[in-house]
Amino acid sequence: MQKIHKYDHPVDLETASMFGQYGVNLYKGDKFVEGRVYVMYSGNMMMEEIRFLKRDGICDRVEW
Repeated sequence: MQKIHKYDHPVDLETASMFGQYGVNLYKGDKFVEGRVYVMYSGNMMMEEIRFLKRDGICDRVEW
């Protein structure tokens, strides 16, 4: 089952990202918005989620 873990601090991208799991940090301008870890997501599904976040104005920059 897919899950998105959300954090109010940046996630360690090296530790969070592994097979079937992706870590991202979201920013709006220079301001940190949210750290996320996508669990059991395909790369395409995760990218689609990020596209929606950008489209909705939640973030404009992603740290992978």
